[in-house]
Amino acid sequence: MSGFTGLDWHGVAVLAGMVAVFVVMARDRVPITVVSLSIIALLALGLQIFPYQSPRGALKPSDFFTGFGHEALIAICSLMILGRGLAVTGALEPLSRLLALLWKRSSTLAMFAVLISCILLSGILNDTPIVVLMTPVLMSLAARTGSSPAPLLMPMNFAVLIGGTATAIGTSTNLLVVSLAADLGAARFSMFDFTPLVAMAALPALLYLLIVAPRLLQRGDRVAEPTKRRFASVLRVMPGGYADGHTVSELRKRCPAVVFREIQNVARRTLARLPTTDVLAGYHLHITGSHDDLKECERLLGGSLCPDEHLEMGPPVAATQHDDLHLVQLIVSADSVYVGRRLGDLRLSTEYGLLLLAANRGSEAAASSDVRDWLVHAGDVLLVQGSTHDIEAAKADTDLLALDGVVSLPRTRKAPVAIGIMLAVVGVAATGLAPIAVAALVGAVLMLLTRCVLPRNLGRAMSAEVILLIPASLAMGKALTVTGGADWMANLFLDVAGGLPIRFVLAAVIALMSIMTNFISNNAAAVIGTPIAVAVAHELGAPPEPFALAVLLGCNLCFATPFGYQTNLIVMSAAGYRFADFIRVGLPLTLLMIVAYALILPMWYGL
Repeated sequence: MSGFTGLDWHGVAVLAGMVAVFVVMARDRVPITVVSLSIIALLALGLQIFPYQSPRGALKPSDFFTGFGHEALIAICSLMILGRGLAVTGALEPLSRLLALLWKRSSTLAMFAVLISCILLSGILNDTPIVVLMTPVLMSLAARTGSSPAPLLMPMNFAVLIGGTATAIGTSTNLLVVSLAADLGAARFSMFDFTPLVAMAALPALLYLLIVAPRLLQRGDRVAEPTKRRFASVLRVMPGGYADGHTVSELRKRCPAVVFREIQNVARRTLARLPTTDVLAGYHLHITGSHDDLKECERLLGGSLCPDEHLEMGPPVAATQHDDLHLVQLIVSADSVYVGRRLGDLRLSTEYGLLLLAANRGSEAAASSDVRDWLVHAGDVLLVQGSTHDIEAAKADTDLLALDGVVSLPRTRKAPVAIGIMLAVVGVAATGLAPIAVAALVGAVLMLLTRCVLPRNLGRAMSAEVILLIPASLAMGKALTVTGGADWMANLFLDVAGGLPIRFVLAAVIALMSIMTNFISNNAAAVIGTPIAVAVAHELGAPPEPFALAVLLGCNLCFATPFGYQTNLIVMSAAGYRFADFIRVGLPLTLLMIVAYALILPMWYGL
């Protein structure tokens, strides 16, 4: 088989661009929004300068803009609005109360209920809101029993990811693969077409998450407890405080539990950290330590913890002289308005009346030495100080998730309305009365009309990354298919695996997608893999549906790395996991699911 013929320089350019996109996304240094817009712009500009015509059809620059009106994008945006409605109305609060009652009777039974609930809910809701809602519930349960949340959060998160695979609307990746495959000639999957298949594979995974995973997270190499989380902060030296006029050596002796990372003078110039260096009023000391150590250092040195540059003249009165001040750790949610903003410019005091004291990131060494220059990521933990009222206001806004061990989910009279709308959408889509995109769009409009989601918060309900990545993915898929790049890669894949039985080729597709999805986004892996898998099916004379489904299944196996999926980062910060914990627990789960899917998928289609 000659798999390298029929590829002209347009196809080579598209393949080279796909590799470049893969590398850029894997490095995670350029925002996905920028990458997505760049993909569309470069494809359109390239065809404007170098027009393309082939037996497969002509490409025009405007062809790459059609993704903005694609049904997949409409469905995904609508589902995000529906998920937001359930989250802000507290529609899932009864479930959290039930789990708390079960936990008092049997922790094993309660954990089983958690896993089952997460699997079922994530089939109809976006994964991220479920993890955001369940994390404080499990943190509270762990706090009540005096145990670590580590054996709870990772299994819960993985159950959500498995459940999200089970329906056509479970994740944006599922909708993307279903739409791409249909555009390439495969039969369109309905909502529950592959649910039984995923359910069969989920059974051994459920036992693994219930019995094995918690034990792997309780071994000698235990994860760090959240209370021992180390934060980075900036301590301003105040006039008359102990630090004013003393040397670095004297400060270290007075505060041995914190690490002095950097010293800046009044002009913000970095000074040498020599033991004899004198520290004066107005200097900035960059320090790291636990929240207790940082507050103790602030007291002993007579300084002021405040990396918020908006408060150079001093913290707000509300954050320093209130009767019921608390220290609280807040996780930045995946769809937070703070993601991508500079930490020194957050201005939480203006927004909520909270004083930002410090921040934590899983990979502190890779971050800037000046915490004020950190660009906020989903999963970052902020240490803040404020009154009960101000903290509750911040938590209710869902941009920040509290890790204070208190279950405080909003509950309003709109909760039954939100649940009714969601059930109606699922029912209409499941029975085929209307396409998923139409049902979800009508449901989103009803959420707005009934004010379950306020129109002013509509932007917070939707992720700009997803909104731009979907059209970019569709544009890349179209270019890859029309220029022959998908056929070329399919033939290359077949040169390696073509002599194997079809069931082994399907297993290879699942395994390849699972590797890719743990290093780049699920949607990026889907747009690369779907055209190739469909082309492979055509070359083998096999139906395209099982190959498209192999891509869908593989792209959801994002368990082995913390950046495999955004919810991995949320639980990583909440429980203090390390990269090795994801490998130790997530890699066996990935292999287990690959084997299960590889056995069930061919039988499902009679191959």
